Amino acid sequence: MQEGHALAADGRTFRFDACIWVAGFAVSDLAQRAGLRVNERRQIVIDRAMRSLSHPEVYAAGDAAFPLAEPGAPVRMSLYTALLMGAHAADTLAAHLNGRTPTAFGFSYAALALSLGRHDGVVQFLDPNSDGPLKYIITGSLANRLREVFVHLAVQIIRLQRNLPWIFYWPGKNKLRHVRVDARRQVDAGMIDGVAAVQGQ
Repeated sequence: MQEGHALAADGRTFRFDACIWVAGFAVSDLAQRAGLRVNERRQIVIDRAMRSLSHPEVYAAGDAAFPLAEPGAPVRMSLYTALLMGAHAADTLAAHLNGRTPTAFGFSYAALALSLGRHDGVVQFLDPNSDGPLKYIITGSLANRLREVFVHLAVQIIRLQRNLPWIFYWPGKNKLRHVRVDARRQVDAGMIDGVAAVQGQ
């Protein structure tokens, strides 16, 4: 970072009038120390059914997990992504306990929201098929209130699921239902090379 511009690792220069630095998230090294297969960010590498590739009895979801096969959209570390991954992990575990074949995890982003303090924010709407930005953007206090409404709604849905397990449905949930979730040993055999690439080995 230099005055008035940022220099990327590949040599590109990005000029700016004001820069907001978002450092990102850090993942605990607990999974790595426990011997689970992880990627370069120490996230547990999982299959389409949210199972660890190295320890299939372990299910992982949220910021601590990373699906090796993209589930229809880039996996960003966020409340929204973690909520969907957790719900699908629960569905997969229920299928396992009831002797059913789990389905493949899929989802889409309809928008991305960023809070810039208590009275400011940005909501960028996205194309759910391509994940590309649309021309519709909300800013200011309205954007921040919209984000808070979503967070409140997410909490309420979790509570309602105790008695209404069918109530939680998300964009793109069925987009990969046609993809077969293989048995554990078949998944490992088919993805071991990809795991090595993810880990940078």
